[in-house]
Amino acid sequence: MISAVTKARNTIAEAMREASADLEEIRGQIDALHRERRQVERQSDDFETIAARIGGVIAEARRESLISQNMLTSVSATASTFDALFSNLMQRRPFFLLAHLAPDALRESLLADVERKGGISPKQRAAALETIETKLLTAEIAEEVAIREMEDATGSYIARRAKADPAILLAPDAELSPPPD
Repeated sequence: MISAVTKARNTIAEAMREASADLEEIRGQIDALHRERRQVERQSDDFETIAARIGGVIAEARRESLISQNMLTSVSATASTFDALFSNLMQRRPFFLLAHLAPDALRESLLADVERKGGISPKQRAAALETIETKLLTAEIAEEVAIREMEDATGSYIARRAKADPAILLAPDAELSPPPD
């Protein structure tokens, strides 16, 4: 016959196995959310965002004067002024020169290889990241609560993840509640 002490040990051991499995499941969710966040962060911008950025860079280049005092003083005395300036600009600042001479052609050339479909807008990226961060916070709080409960039940230390949020680790028990939905 199994003694009461053995039954209690077995019950405790089974509870710890279940709690450890639950903790590993939470940690798996956290890892998956980190992967999802990296995927959203790495996703390419949509065509409209890329086109606007390129247009902005070209417009910025066009705001600068095409010929500056610096360029005039660097021109060789033996070359014609136009040829020397053109050559100087083509060697040192081809994008700048093309932005002034053919901004539309430069824009179209830069956008020629950009995917017209797919990508993500800045608003979509921000919304997706906000959703992921909320889920991540909820999962990390659940992880810490589970660890603290296991530590209280066993009296032994449970290792935290190296990348656990320090604010959650240091929070008093009363402050560990999931964010509102």
